[in-house]
Amino acid sequence: MGDIEEVKRLGFVKLYRSALHDGTLRHHNMWILWTYCLMKASYTTRELMIGGQMVRLDPGQLIFGRHKAAEETGLSERQIRTSLDGLKKASKVTTRSTNKYSIISIVNWDTYQGSQIENDQQKVRQTTSRTPQIKNEKKIKNYPPTPLQGGVAGGVRETSPWTQCPRCKREILKSDLIDGGCIKCQERGEIPEAVKMIIYGEENG
Repeated sequence: MGDIEEVKRLGFVKLYRSALHDGTLRHHNMWILWTYCLMKASYTTRELMIGGQMVRLDPGQLIFGRHKAAEETGLSERQIRTSLDGLKKASKVTTRSTNKYSIISIVNWDTYQGSQIENDQQKVRQTTSRTPQIKNEKKIKNYPPTPLQGGVAGGVRETSPWTQCPRCKREILKSDLIDGGCIKCQERGEIPEAVKMIIYGEENG
């Protein structure tokens, strides 16, 4: 398998377990062509230039040529033709042909693939494109902003973890604040005696 980002970019289709019972899987050539059509079908409405003519493809449709399909699947053109006839008889696809190209339409595409697959693939692409930004935000959040930054880190505004010591008036982390003052105040002996007794009692059970 290729690079995971490339795999996500190319998207996916859904396969249903009913294929185990409807006979498609037992006819190997037809199964190859069926999955080929699913993967080649457009999942959004788009327009292509074919032979100097603009062709509209709706979701579940693909431009089809036996020669190209034979090259990409490894089947012979005769096997492609026979398998396509089988898919049409099984009501899995319909075809519309001109003198320049053919369009295959997947029957019930909206039911089995539909808008949900388009939404899922858009989410995958959005997640892929935002991954570096998310990682960067998480990294920034690990480091609290300084008082000069005013609670803003890398453009991500959060509740500031900083406060002011009520005794020495220094900017300190809220986690360093003890009732009556900060750790530095405590080290300099500037904590009121009543608070010192509470701290002493907590430390000595």
